[in-house]
Amino acid sequence: MNKLKITDIAKLKKVFSLSLTISMLSLTGCSSKNETGCDLQFEHAHRYVNEETGFSLYATSEILYYESYTRKNKFSSKLSFMWTEDYTTKQEYLEDSEVSSHRKFLIKDNIDALYKDVEKNIPYIEYEYERTSHARIGGVVTSSKKLRYTTDSNHKNLTGRIRDVNYQYIAFGNIKKEDGSTYWSYNKVDTIEELIENIDKYPYLKPDYYKEEKYSEPYVYTKKK
Repeated sequence: MNKLKITDIAKLKKVFSLSLTISMLSLTGCSSKNETGCDLQFEHAHRYVNEETGFSLYATSEILYYESYTRKNKFSSKLSFMWTEDYTTKQEYLEDSEVSSHRKFLIKDNIDALYKDVEKNIPYIEYEYERTSHARIGGVVTSSKKLRYTTDSNHKNLTGRIRDVNYQYIAFGNIKKEDGSTYWSYNKVDTIEELIENIDKYPYLKPDYYKEEKYSEPYVYTKKK
């Protein structure tokens, strides 16, 4: 029988140590990327909070920061959420969210943050203007006119028309069909109160997509005397 070399014994110790670590992680329910020092002995989901906005969501992760990408003007920027010791059991988390997605948060846990956010959403006016663009096709120069909007009332080529800009809020719900299957649907409303009124059917928001501008039909601007 061949004798094990010292290097072989060292390798076996490393393999045993790794196997033991993986086993312990599966028992505790903590992620293999545990950066938090959490040692809860059951499966759970931690609450993550965005320090700037106060919005929070639950995620079955053990990382210090969870980052989501926002969608605005086709560019992406990160929205960071910080890990907290607050948690819920995995069963409660799944019952609440009905999905194991980290990209949605519950309205009921974020009502204060929503009202705080609404204070910044001040309606404003945009002015319609005409923009002329030129293009050369072969030896011929063509021009075309397009209507655009700006918040600068001193912009050149104003048409005399304006539009009101307000905000609306988007909630999501996992709707169940008659055959028992489900599908995701959304509800756009003008006030936070309407979100709360429909919380049973549409209980979720997305941290990167919960509000958008709402534009009125353009109308003729009349100066106040």
